[in-house]
Amino acid sequence: MIDHNGRWDIGTPKTASSYRDIKIGDTLISILKRHKTWQKQNKLKYGEFYFDSDFLCTKENGYFPSPTHVKYYLNKMNKQIGTDLHFHGLRHTHATLLLEQGAPIKDIQKRLGYKKTSLTLDTYSHLTEKISDKTVDIMNN
Repeated sequence: MIDHNGRWDIGTPKTASSYRDIKIGDTLISILKRHKTWQKQNKLKYGEFYFDSDFLCTKENGYFPSPTHVKYYLNKMNKQIGTDLHFHGLRHTHATLLLEQGAPIKDIQKRLGYKKTSLTLDTYSHLTEKISDKTVDIMNN
């Protein structure tokens, strides 16, 4: 999906590595199944007015949320929880949380679709207090 002046267009990924499978856990699988059930219920509710697609991120009527719509709800969430998160920041957060928990850099690299681990580390890892504390703990042991 590509944002073209506030409207989504479906395009091809930038690179061959953009086509990839990633493993997900049981918790996320359960959440996704509930969401797909919600979409099926909405399809029945809206009938012929439901836009049927295989996409996961849709509005109640099956249509894609506009980029403006996504930004609106992200801003609303930011105000509620006191953050300043941007949509692409979710990618940074994903990589950083995996690093903090000690996930292998090769696995993180594959999830993000990079050819080199150095790009993953340089671009998406942020020195956090937790990572810094782990370094101290390693040296203490």
